[in-house]
Amino acid sequence: MKLANLFGPQRHVHQFADAVATAGTELEEVCFLAPFNIKIDAVYIVPTTAIADDATDYVGVAVKNKGTAGTGTTVVASRDFDAADGSDDVAACTDAALTLSSTAANLLVDAGETLTAAVTKGGSGESLDGILVIEYHGCGG
Repeated sequence: MKLANLFGPQRHVHQFADAVATAGTELEEVCFLAPFNIKIDAVYIVPTTAIADDATDYVGVAVKNKGTAGTGTTVVASRDFDAADGSDDVAACTDAALTLSSTAANLLVDAGETLTAAVTKGGSGESLDGILVIEYHGCGG
């Protein structure tokens, strides 16, 4: 029996602190190393501080598959908190789902591949700290 088949749905939690000081600058940090072949089921953030959406001064989060060499660019999930109507507001300590890639193959992560969390700011930005949660399940291999 394969290791991936021994476990049901799994959850990985990564804590991050906002360190992006300059608009247009991306902070990317490793957040997960796949222990076996997996399929991503959901990704969400739980901010420590409320996020107030803004069309000019906003924050964006993307989870990328960097592969085993650390050079990949595949976006697994992402979200920009940039609506001007309040629809992207997130209260402190509540979850906010990132949008999963619509390409099914982008949600498959092979054993040994690394995922990163990339935070970007538009305008003067928005603070973002808290946790990133990745839900997944084994898919053989």
